[in-house]
Amino acid sequence: MSDPKELCPDELDAASGGSGAGFSHAYARVSPELCVCCGACASECPSDAPRRSGDAYEIDPDLCVACGACADACPIGAIRIS
Repeated sequence: MSDPKELCPDELDAASGGSGAGFSHAYARVSPELCVCCGACASECPSDAPRRSGDAYEIDPDLCVACGACADACPIGAIRIS
């Protein structure tokens, strides 16, 4: 199987056994109480999913491809893929 970081959303769906219709894919989630709004996640995201919302970043699940680039870039570990 290919590295999940190299798969597009449709391939992620197929790789995980999803049918496509109504599939709830994994995506990055920010812990707002930990986020320091440094912007590292937004700088590294290939799909522009992180958006600043007040004092923290949020991830748009419709744009997130669960590649993990944002989580890897976060200096304090405030982002998890689930």
